[in-house]
Amino acid sequence: VGSPISPRLDGSWGLRLAFTVVWDPQGVRLELKASLVSMLRLAAPVSLMILLYSLVLPAREDLESVSGFSGTGILEAGAFGRVRLSPQPTFRAHMEAPVVLRNLYWRGDVLEENAGFTWRRVRMVPALKTPQPQLEILDPALNRAPALEPAELPPEPFDVEMSQLLMAVPRTIAADPAVKAFLQGLDASSTPAALTSLWEKLAEGGFSYTLRPGRFGRLQVGKFLSEARAGFCEHYAAAAANVLRAIGIPARVVVGFRGGSWNPWTRILTVRALHAHAWVEAWD
Repeated sequence: VGSPISPRLDGSWGLRLAFTVVWDPQGVRLELKASLVSMLRLAAPVSLMILLYSLVLPAREDLESVSGFSGTGILEAGAFGRVRLSPQPTFRAHMEAPVVLRNLYWRGDVLEENAGFTWRRVRMVPALKTPQPQLEILDPALNRAPALEPAELPPEPFDVEMSQLLMAVPRTIAADPAVKAFLQGLDASSTPAALTSLWEKLAEGGFSYTLRPGRFGRLQVGKFLSEARAGFCEHYAAAAANVLRAIGIPARVVVGFRGGSWNPWTRILTVRALHAHAWVEAWD
């Protein structure tokens, strides 16, 4: 689906795309905001961030999932029709300085094998070699400590094998007329241009955020992009990664947590299951 991006060291730009769920008197709506972030690095991933906020919505007669991080290395975004947010504490972080919650991304798993709405971990991505806060794990099911992502992700080697892995799109999705129609008009000249045009497409396309979108088949990315146009962070992350790969931008899905509950007196950040989140990393 296109050639790999050659590693280079220059003052490149990446686009940070944020999907923010807000509450207003008219109900839940999706606001989309974008800002350019300068990054100096060697083919480092650019985060396409799709933010998960805490909203309690009415139940629905669909298979239900409870928010949280499984640590299994598998994401099945379409398997559940609705999500119930759990306040269960997952871990505490002892922070040295005041925090900006919206900037805290806790990396749990990096998923690179693409099966549509199902993504799998196939290798252990090199650990982030950046200073990490002291963590206190509260949930026994959390089998390893998440890593706090820095504002600028460090370089990561990009070779032919990685290129094949990070560009693969299931044939059914690549051939889906709905997916092809969505790709029309996207600017694939560079990663920032692609993210900008993707943001515009979603902003103008009637997409919304919901914790009860109904179920999707593993390969029904086209249905999400053309008919449903509503979902939570996992749907947007999986769909966006497929779209980026389809236009020649290497991408993968990351799952973990975003934000937390900050206590300024104790300088402790409590991260709960309801802070579980999924986002996309695309190469620039």
